Amino acid sequence: MKETIIVDLGIIPYQVVEGYVEKSPYEVAFIGKKSQLKQFENIKIENAIYDYDKIIDAPIEKHAYNALYSKIYSDITNDYRTQLIAERCAIRYGFRSNHNDMALINRMIENYLLFFERKNVKFVFYQACPHALYSWVFANVAEHLGIKVYLTFNSLFYWRNILIEGINKENIIEIGNEDVKDPIANKYLDAVNKKYEDAIPEPEKKRLAKRKKSLFSWREEIKAGVKDPKTLLFKPLKFKLYKNFLKYCKVPSLEEKYIILFMHYQPERTSLPEGRMFTNQLHIVYTLHRALPEGWKLYVKEHPATFTNSQDYDPRYRDLSFYKRIAELPNVTLVDLRVDSFSLIDNCQCLATITGTVGGEGLLRCKPVLTFGNAPYRNHKYVFDINCVEDVNNALSVIENIGKEDVKKETYGKYVPYILKNSFSGIDSDDVSLDDTFSDEVRNLSIGRCLGELLSK
Repeated sequence: MKETIIVDLGIIPYQVVEGYVEKSPYEVAFIGKKSQLKQFENIKIENAIYDYDKIIDAPIEKHAYNALYSKIYSDITNDYRTQLIAERCAIRYGFRSNHNDMALINRMIENYLLFFERKNVKFVFYQACPHALYSWVFANVAEHLGIKVYLTFNSLFYWRNILIEGINKENIIEIGNEDVKDPIANKYLDAVNKKYEDAIPEPEKKRLAKRKKSLFSWREEIKAGVKDPKTLLFKPLKFKLYKNFLKYCKVPSLEEKYIILFMHYQPERTSLPEGRMFTNQLHIVYTLHRALPEGWKLYVKEHPATFTNSQDYDPRYRDLSFYKRIAELPNVTLVDLRVDSFSLIDNCQCLATITGTVGGEGLLRCKPVLTFGNAPYRNHKYVFDINCVEDVNNALSVIENIGKEDVKKETYGKYVPYILKNSFSGIDSDDVSLDDTFSDEVRNLSIGRCLGELLSK
């Protein structure tokens, strides 16, 4: 039986990968939800197309993996992220049941095992870490059967994606491209070493512009609510949350010795599942607080999209006591969002994030970084992967002996060239502004080239 590659394109158009698929020596099959597979209705291709729901809903039959089934079920359901993903994917306006979730996961595992038994699958490809329940379980089952799972992730440069093997991002696939020249990278490095206003991500710039630089706007909230009336239910709660934030936030002193923690907007893939055990960001705050050396402070900066993103607010991730719990801790300050991030980075001892792009910005501004998730820059010499309080203690003991020049030499002398050699750009022209690099077209092209690399081997 010919080896098959299973590709979940998500929302990426087939035309982006068509050339790579046609030239591949493998049998390439596509998988997705019905809404994602609609793009194939008017395209004549010979490739097999599989619908997750049809696989899940098929009658359960015997398979050859009885000896493995119990361990696979136990491993997947005991990974607490599985239940959090199930909760996130549930309809927040209705009723749900953990018991029903477990029954659904059981059915997924049974039928995914049967699916893999009948296919000679070489590897599975995702355009990003799977974070819907159906794809999360599918990827986990594949890895339990020894089938490799590949995905892509933004590198230090958000228009250049890297290839990762494993849903917990254990290994960067080294491409080893030689003589890589990327003029856009030079523009970005220049911007990220200037003022914060020059490096604010384009989506956030647009949100702030609509709100005339205000964090909360009833006008924008109501406009978004008209488009999706169900969200109107949570608008008053969001406003109360914002008022609570204003009550507890402060402008901190930059003369102190401190760690600056940059929070993530939630819900997002970058914290669930990529945050591992630190999906709940209060756990990060408590972990850092317990590890603070005498005389050190912990500053916590909220993600502005928590308030500026009018499309979605989910009270399951920020309840009304959230900011109080942070502010009441000794030596911990909730930072006023008017304090720019680069000032906080430049004066800190180190910065902390789950997987955020701010970690890459910190490295480019020559600061060591603590990561609490599967950050794409984890293999940098001065990035410290944290799993517990002891890890923080050990990292800080090293960081106290690291100078700015040490981080600069490692970042610009070794890491930036390494990333350029082992990533794929979604830009072909030199005459492109940084704002243009945020487009879906650029992102899709970069991801398509990652898949093309795998299909050519």
